[in-house]
Amino acid sequence: MDLQISLICPECNEAQSFNFHEIAPGRRQVCEGCETPLRLTTDSLDVFAKDVRQYCGA
Repeated sequence: MDLQISLICPECNEAQSFNFHEIAPGRRQVCEGCETPLRLTTDSLDVFAKDVRQYCGA
């Protein structure tokens, strides 16, 4: 199972999922539709935290 994380476009509000290993400091992710830099939201972090707990069997 690959861990996925969603980033939200602040311009068009579209969510885009990435493998966690694709997200790194200094590496910007941009919206495929409007090329606006994507944003990590608290909702995205909550879903990711739940996925990590499930992945680790906790």
